[in-house]
Amino acid sequence: GSMRCWWAEDVLEDQVWMMCSYYSAFLVPEENHDRGLIEAMKRRGIPIYQREQFNHRDNMLTKFLGWQTTVSTRPRIITKLEATMRETLTGEVGGGYHVRCPWIMEQMRNFGTTAKGRMEALSGKDDDVLSLAIGVFTIDSAMAYHENVVARHIPRDLRGRGRDRPSARNSTYS
Repeated sequence: GSMRCWWAEDVLEDQVWMMCSYYSAFLVPEENHDRGLIEAMKRRGIPIYQREQFNHRDNMLTKFLGWQTTVSTRPRIITKLEATMRETLTGEVGGGYHVRCPWIMEQMRNFGTTAKGRMEALSGKDDDVLSLAIGVFTIDSAMAYHENVVARHIPRDLRGRGRDRPSARNSTYS
């Protein structure tokens, strides 16, 4: 009964690359289900989220590309999402996020705490909720989006055009 959207990996790679390029975006792929997307985006020059993890073999911090949901990170991202959603409810200017995606809203309705104390989907899936939680958690480490504003001037030969037409408030159309 739910809509599924499975893309071929080359199509997904191309769509992610176009979105990241258009928005000058910072990519946060989940490493758990990567299937080569991280390497493909690295080849295309897209900036990718890096996490630090202690490497016991080399006894040093090592950087890895992509997000990894673990037993310790899962409660942290869900708590951050919950706090952010509560900010939205208070109506603070610039606080929280308004979720307009019907699939995320449906999964949020089925999201709760199980008898074992784990926050997850009580029925169905919770992939979209966790993706949103990862995004909210990592947004502070993303690069700021800056849109280049370019002044556009009307060419000389077009500047006088339109003056002989009646203005919108003085004209009537039938």
